[in-house]
Amino acid sequence: MDIQEIIAFIALGIALAFLIRKFVLKKKSKKNCGDDDCGCH
Repeated sequence: MDIQEIIAFIALGIALAFLIRKFVLKKKSKKNCGDDDCGCH
């Protein structure tokens, strides 16, 4: 494995972590939007 492949895998991991955090974890927090402390307003 050369350095270019390692950098590509790191960039892929960062991109996947960002997408998972943005879409998957955001959906879970919408269930509590009836509360005053939900943090989505």
